[in-house]
Amino acid sequence: FLLVAVLFVGQLGFAAFTAPQFEIKTVAITGAIKTPHALLHPIAQKLVGQNLLRADRQTIEKAVEKLPTVASARVARLPVWPPKVQLQIEERQPVLRVGAGNDWWVIDSQGVAFRRAGTDDSHLYQVVAPEFAPRQGRKLDPRAWSRAAALNAALKDDNRIVAEQTPGESQNQDAFWKLRRIYFDKNGLASLRLTNHGNSRQQNEMLLRLGDDHWKEKLARARVALSYFEKTGRRAQELDLVSLERPVWRPVPSHLDAGSDETSGENLVAVAIQGRWQGAQLDFLPHRRLFYLRRLARHAAARHPAGPCQPAVRERGHSPGQSPDGQNAG
Repeated sequence: FLLVAVLFVGQLGFAAFTAPQFEIKTVAITGAIKTPHALLHPIAQKLVGQNLLRADRQTIEKAVEKLPTVASARVARLPVWPPKVQLQIEERQPVLRVGAGNDWWVIDSQGVAFRRAGTDDSHLYQVVAPEFAPRQGRKLDPRAWSRAAALNAALKDDNRIVAEQTPGESQNQDAFWKLRRIYFDKNGLASLRLTNHGNSRQQNEMLLRLGDDHWKEKLARARVALSYFEKTGRRAQELDLVSLERPVWRPVPSHLDAGSDETSGENLVAVAIQGRWQGAQLDFLPHRRLFYLRRLARHAAARHPAGPCQPAVRERGHSPGQSPDGQNAG
């Protein structure tokens, strides 16, 4: 009896592997949004006519995964009759736009350039770096990409913090940090070109220098400075946070800002930001040259370490709570 049962099962198996009734009749494609159907259909149709149990699924999956917009593919058998399989597509998810001029590519979390950017990608930040030379289906320079991805994550996290602090406003990813560009120089130092910040848009096109570390803390400090600029009507051409402890800003030159109430002398020099960041009680102290300010600050800090609430460098005649023009900085 056992021998008969084994022979019977063997005949059924042989029939299943060879009978035309077990040939795949249709292939369903799921998950394809950005991947053109015209590219997927010819590959998927190669499964039609193959035996359901012997179909070469791996070859089809590898062929689909070679398409630039596809991260992974899987051919699954469906429990239906007549025999049918499903080609399940997982597409690459956009993270950033990389390029220059009119040539921009969408990059996924693995640093792969998988398609050209379109109007639907305007919510993605644009990144420019000398190491980036995007080519479809190729990975970007790993080290440069890791920096860009880390800064993008810090920006998104800071946007989330702002959204949680202002629940009545939009929860969009770019709710606070609206940027024209993210720049990385050859040394990996990051800068942001702002656009449309504040109700009066006073800080439009301001350059925010972040350096290569402490991005989370620097973004939080930049928000404090931007809030101060907004309240006092100051316009900054550049906010330099490369040094977390010695930030400086450069006002818009008076000949470019007809509505400025600041003196032309102050507009032409760098300004040190000191004081308590959390309470937004900041001092803005003008100095002749930026490199001189940093050298003087380093020497002062080495000889007489200053607390977080005390300015390390101060011009004569300015109290901790006042700006150079005599206004209260709080």
